[in-house]
Amino acid sequence: MRVKVVVPVWGLDYINTFTNISLATQLSENNLPLIAKKYEVEYVIYTLKSDLSFFENSESVKLLRKFSNVRFELIHKFQTKNTYRLYGQIHFRELKKSSKFDESVFLINSDFVFSDGFFSQTLKEIKKSIRVVNIVCPRANLESVSSILQTKFSKSKNTIKVNTNNLTSIYLRNIHKMMDYHMLPKAPTDEFLPSSLMWKARNGSLFIRNFHFHPILIYPNKIKLKQIKKTIDDGYVYDNFNKSEIYIQEEYDKYFAIELSKESQSYKPVGKYDDYLNLFFYFFTQIKSNFINYNSEIVIGKITRKELGDFRLESEREITRLVTNYLYVTRKYNRLIRFHILIKAYWFFAAYFSKKKAYFPNFMIELLLGMHEFLVVKIFKVKNQS
Repeated sequence: MRVKVVVPVWGLDYINTFTNISLATQLSENNLPLIAKKYEVEYVIYTLKSDLSFFENSESVKLLRKFSNVRFELIHKFQTKNTYRLYGQIHFRELKKSSKFDESVFLINSDFVFSDGFFSQTLKEIKKSIRVVNIVCPRANLESVSSILQTKFSKSKNTIKVNTNNLTSIYLRNIHKMMDYHMLPKAPTDEFLPSSLMWKARNGSLFIRNFHFHPILIYPNKIKLKQIKKTIDDGYVYDNFNKSEIYIQEEYDKYFAIELSKESQSYKPVGKYDDYLNLFFYFFTQIKSNFINYNSEIVIGKITRKELGDFRLESEREITRLVTNYLYVTRKYNRLIRFHILIKAYWFFAAYFSKKKAYFPNFMIELLLGMHEFLVVKIFKVKNQS
């Protein structure tokens, strides 16, 4: 199998973050240098013609060439006005090329930071039955995290080596303020964005039920890929792969990646926590297959058993609230009546299950999972459940 890494990056600020931080973590001894010993690696950088000179003069890129074949692809300035659309076009182009070969593709952003060993550990997940690896990749403060990494974890001028535990600790101390939109519990008038539902433990660790995952690694061999409508984390993998072929990283003790954003950077929430109409339109415009992602429980850090049980209970209540509100606003009363009992039963069993999991017989676990899948398939038309 071959390995390809694809990254779009343009503009001096992003190029500096990429070469000084992101690429530096990729060049740690157990990342690209390690997989280059086993696989043929191609590294593809999409950038503007005016930015090529920055890469040509970069010592990090010169070091990168020792472990991979570096290919540059040019994009036009006018294309960068719609970043997500451009990312989707780039990813589809490269995935389509790789589908003709025995090749796995890492799809990364210029501001991703990787723990040492991330690439080899992620590749281990790609097996006969797994074709996609999904990760959360949460946001952290660019300025503070960059300073810590360069000061304490720089192994040489062009490499940064940070293990999973250290990167997790750094992230939990430098969570970006944009993540506040996802943090629960909330008051009715608090700003809300349900693309991630997050609860913070007493020690700062996070429990997450996520709507959007980033497919960091895709193995598209012999797959007839569908065009990407927006970007890869917008339900694209469910249009091309069965649910059983998609691996979601739920435990973050082996490998971890985060995304860096300036402290001043922000994006808009959907609306207030109790603003049912705006929440409805948010989910209405999303690819409905992403609802199945809420079934996964993500833990970043270490959470006590009691807190974990509480978070599971609260998260099932929150997901039930979102689904019920979605149904209510649609005014499709026949559907609401049909599924009202199912929703309530699912909530009850899920809530009880979260506290008594160790004592549940297998047939009850299978019943609960079956109810969840039936619910999202019938209501939200989730595809590729086999």
